[in-house]
Amino acid sequence: MQNLARSTARTATLLLCLTAATPGQAQEWTAETVVGMAKHARLLTPPGLDSQIDRHEYEMKRGISMAYQSVAANTGPIPVEDILKHQCEVAIQHIKQHKPFSEVIFQMGVVAYFVALVNDPVGTFAPDQPIPTYAADYFKYLEAANKKFAVLYYGEGRHFETPAELDQLVARSQARARRQAPYVAQEYRRIGTINGRKLFDDRSTAFGIGALAYSHTVSDIVGVLRYIWIQAGGTDLRNLPPLDADHLILISPGASKNRGLLFNR
Repeated sequence: MQNLARSTARTATLLLCLTAATPGQAQEWTAETVVGMAKHARLLTPPGLDSQIDRHEYEMKRGISMAYQSVAANTGPIPVEDILKHQCEVAIQHIKQHKPFSEVIFQMGVVAYFVALVNDPVGTFAPDQPIPTYAADYFKYLEAANKKFAVLYYGEGRHFETPAELDQLVARSQARARRQAPYVAQEYRRIGTINGRKLFDDRSTAFGIGALAYSHTVSDIVGVLRYIWIQAGGTDLRNLPPLDADHLILISPGASKNRGLLFNR
């Protein structure tokens, strides 16, 4: 009964971060896709956090799913960057207050989902812009295609420990996503219909943008979860170097025939 009460309280806290919600169609990264991102990111998080995520994998999935459902049900504007920073602070306080790690990792899942939204390659959350009609289709396409992606860790700017650096990360990620969005729109104009799952292949720009956005999101999740861990007093014995723009870490080679192709940052 206590677990149910805690779960209800967490749900209410998350929903209060959003505007008034009414049923709507999911037009953002799917929960399944972000679960995959979190699994890749976990491999490069501090070892102490890595082991807790492994132990409470189900709670991480629940956090991602809860965040996804809350955003998908919302039809109003969502200040994604503000919500992300708030959810990071909630996670930091959970650790400092010695809450059960099941709750901490649940909250890490919520954070991971909002990190993904900051890296929205379609422009769903662009201020004063209508949601693209193809948004839901493209994210379902990425859900199907991401098993083929070569997943890379871009270390530049992801090795940070202060709130100001978190702000900088969010700003960079949003700017990169805004640069990507027109290329996705161009791909839908090229195929002339909303059916990316059938008509995009792994040689298309749509695939390339998706692969790039996926890897950058994984990299951001690594950086943000590490930031939370350090802010809460944890240590990072993995000692990943703060890599520059020319140094990448291959997390997964992917299954695409074109996996050797490196896309421009």
